[in-house]
Amino acid sequence: MLQMASLVPTTRGRDKFRAKSIAESKAFYSDPDAATDSLWVAANYAWQTTVFLRNVTGARIAAVANLYGSEFTPTMQQAAQNGEVVEIDLTSLQGFQPTSGLWSPAGHALLRVASNTKGRMDFEGLLIRLSNAPAAPAAAAVFSPQKSASAWVLACAIMRQAISQWSTWIGHVYHQHTTTAAVSFALYGTIEPGVPIGQATTFNRLMADFFLDPSYREQFASALFADGVTDFWSLLPGQQLEATGLDGRVFQGKKREPFGAYPVVTFQRQMRASIDTFTAKVVGRYYATDADVAGDSQVQAWLAAMIDPLGGNLGKINPNNTLSSRAELARLWGDLIQLVLIHGVSHLQDYGARFGVPSSAPAALGSSVLPDPSKSYTTQELMDYAPWTVNSAGKYAFMTAFIGSQPFTQFVPSKGGPTGRPAWDAESPFGRGDAKSRAASSALVTFRKGLTNFLKGFPQDDIIRVLSTNWGQPTRLPRVIDM
Repeated sequence: MLQMASLVPTTRGRDKFRAKSIAESKAFYSDPDAATDSLWVAANYAWQTTVFLRNVTGARIAAVANLYGSEFTPTMQQAAQNGEVVEIDLTSLQGFQPTSGLWSPAGHALLRVASNTKGRMDFEGLLIRLSNAPAAPAAAAVFSPQKSASAWVLACAIMRQAISQWSTWIGHVYHQHTTTAAVSFALYGTIEPGVPIGQATTFNRLMADFFLDPSYREQFASALFADGVTDFWSLLPGQQLEATGLDGRVFQGKKREPFGAYPVVTFQRQMRASIDTFTAKVVGRYYATDADVAGDSQVQAWLAAMIDPLGGNLGKINPNNTLSSRAELARLWGDLIQLVLIHGVSHLQDYGARFGVPSSAPAALGSSVLPDPSKSYTTQELMDYAPWTVNSAGKYAFMTAFIGSQPFTQFVPSKGGPTGRPAWDAESPFGRGDAKSRAASSALVTFRKGLTNFLKGFPQDDIIRVLSTNWGQPTRLPRVIDM
């Protein structure tokens, strides 16, 4: 059912790509400014569609001041009041009890927007707070470039590690797989009482997790699936961007377009505009009025299954938790399509591959013993602190699979026909019988072409090429089947 267009590396530019990867990895562990910049690129490109950066303004200023205490200086507070300070908040990891000496320390980073030169963002590193709580003994430490440049480099590396861990599991598996699966399963009526995905906080779920995961502790699931976490609406990229409080003008691009210097946000917005056009056309053809949607028993059954705690358990699918209009139905379809298609969209630029280098963002747990913020670390000590994994090559191969195969599902057809070009009308899921079906199928073809042109026209850096010339022909890279 799934047909994918892979990101195919070509031989052209491979040496340049390799050299850039090596240079960046070295800089991340030796240059404090490069280490600070790595947090921006990590938050921008790493693994998921979550918008990590948040503006420190309003009530957040007091919360940040409380977190850092006297380390949060009046100068920093003034910069925050001026709208110049952003945060990366991974303190949610602080509530999880590790069962060994390895863990992802809860991290929080404060950065000041130093400049935006023709779409290139530069940040000043202010503070990083790392915590291993509630590990025994529980501890927290605050780092700054002024205390120790090498300790700051190490703190940035640990933050990248925490971003990688959070992104892989909560930001990626939960946001993009668990939630979309719940919507899909509810749609097909396959969720029944007793299925773990629909009973995230039940005794059966707790027992299943306990036996399947030897490091499992009840508070992990309780925190992850607490009320509000299963709020589908709040997980959507557009809602997450709105919640950040970021000013698009601060991140404007070369042409002064809002968020033009924030690629992952730009990709999301461009793709979503195309999706909304498609879903509005289809829903508009099948439902003449809002009352037709409200009176459709299948649509209402889908709604009930999605929000049922023993069904999809999605909590809230839109502000009103209703499907009573064409706009609400089209929006929900668009939400589902976006979460499926946008999976891995950040890897459309070559930094996705470069970031996969284990030394840049190790996809492994680190030590729960916090480093000393005031110590001057040698290069050897920095390397000793990095995760020691025998299977680094295996981890890199695993990440390459995700980087090399992006799930642009059946919306982009594989090659077909005598010319070898995509058979745009080979699949007509809406049928060709009546005018409604023909119009809906035509809208799908238009959307397919638009999405493919978006991919083909994507600005490339070095070796990552979107869509092979053979339109989906198997390549050397593993191909990931994804929902």
